Amino acid sequence: MNEEEKGVWEEYEKNKSTAARNEIAKKYINLVRFVVERVYFASTLASKDDLFNIGAMGLLEAVEKYDPGRDIKFVTYAYFRIYGSIMDYLRNADWAPRSVKEKTSRLEKAYRALMERGCSNPTDEQVAQEMGLDMTAYYKLIDGLHVNKVYSIDEFFSSNSGGGPVYADDNAESMERRELLARIIDTALDIRERSVLSMYYYEGFTLKEISRAMDLTEARISQIHGQAISKIKAKLSVEKVLNIF
Repeated sequence: MNEEEKGVWEEYEKNKSTAARNEIAKKYINLVRFVVERVYFASTLASKDDLFNIGAMGLLEAVEKYDPGRDIKFVTYAYFRIYGSIMDYLRNADWAPRSVKEKTSRLEKAYRALMERGCSNPTDEQVAQEMGLDMTAYYKLIDGLHVNKVYSIDEFFSSNSGGGPVYADDNAESMERRELLARIIDTALDIRERSVLSMYYYEGFTLKEISRAMDLTEARISQIHGQAISKIKAKLSVEKVLNIF
């Protein structure tokens, strides 16, 4: 934080003025655009403008609630506030029709059944057979689901109170969850799914950037992401720990 930014924060801390809050938010507005680009694939029914406006409100809330005394950078705190605001909006808007929810549930049940029988990383062929579908019908089903995925790895660390993510440095329980998730990713996902999650969540790539890096379409990358999340949810359920998330 440079001296100018430090001065703005100090002014805001003194009087909590709207002008000072807005001045801080202006400096981080590109963070909202970055988050929108990362989550936009989750629904084709919400416009980028809608998501930007929701994210901007999340940014303002981040400024108001940020505690400079905490051992966490504002940009990190603001990212999760912005992201959480947008994801809450998408979930509350309930974009996915009943048919999509039913198909998603059916897919996750197939993953869970295979995992319970000892198949740690089910292939598309095994899942299709479990669902009683040929491969053409299976991929058609998957294609119809990927644009409606509005949950992500971050949701596995959300607090039950709806107050946003639980940070890894907040408590031991959060660290335990992350270690569990890391183990599941290593054992339940194939190399392509692990690569997509790594690039998206840990390296900060957008889906478009991942699609170029992996020479696949953006829709296919989104599809792989959705399948990976479904596998993780199924594995958590099999291990009887999903209820703690």
